[in-house]
Amino acid sequence: MCIPDTITLENYGAGCMKILLLLAVLVLRSPMAAQSDPFIATIERAKLAIIPVACSSSDREVTPQTIKIWGTGFFVNFEGDFVTAAHVITDHFKWNAKGEPDPNCLPIIYLPDPRWPAAKWFKFERCVTDTLVDIAVCRTQQNPVEVPRLHLLRLHLVTTSPPDGTSVALTGFPLDVAIPVTSRGSIASSIGAFTGSQPEIMVNGAVWGGMSGGPLYLAHGSVIGMILKTGLPIAAGMGFARPTSSILDFLRKNKVAILEEQQQSKEKK
Repeated sequence: MCIPDTITLENYGAGCMKILLLLAVLVLRSPMAAQSDPFIATIERAKLAIIPVACSSSDREVTPQTIKIWGTGFFVNFEGDFVTAAHVITDHFKWNAKGEPDPNCLPIIYLPDPRWPAAKWFKFERCVTDTLVDIAVCRTQQNPVEVPRLHLLRLHLVTTSPPDGTSVALTGFPLDVAIPVTSRGSIASSIGAFTGSQPEIMVNGAVWGGMSGGPLYLAHGSVIGMILKTGLPIAAGMGFARPTSSILDFLRKNKVAILEEQQQSKEKK
């Protein structure tokens, strides 16, 4: 209903016309704004690079029975190496002296596919972990790049520290959800060690259980950190991530190939 200050046929019609024009502009701008949002396409690409770190109760190669998704990971090269949070591995997976996993919790990941029921499953081997920085690197037994028709992408790691307030997204597999879920927020602070002695990025946004090990990335897709934990009740709505610089240091220390450095080496040759 249009209610002008003084009701006359003239100002009633003019007032209604202004409101209708405003509504029309808002309706027209909404889809345009969505189409111009750079995060929309980036999130869709990111979904093809992010994996669930899960337990299987079956050794079947095709569609094993998943019993629990414990965390999230993402590939750092095209050789089957992926990173996740160390606590995802140390809290939930065990291997014996021969490198054989607990048969009640076979370690698996799966690669996303536009048709999620057709996702491809891969077993992964014993991981290298560092509980101080809360980073782990694991390798799939079969290199997923060698499997035809897989929709596998790789996210770009950068060591920049965007200013506070920068928009970010995080994608993972929270609460046993079998498809990737994305939350958006902003950087609250990128300088500090808020929950321990190691540098962290504080994120203002929803971080749900199961997203540990997932990437924290910018609108153009570059990864600036890895999710470690959600805030406790007193810090609800906050999340914490390990900066990419710490991830790269960990990978170099453990002689894990990093795609960016492989590419730079080829360019020099």
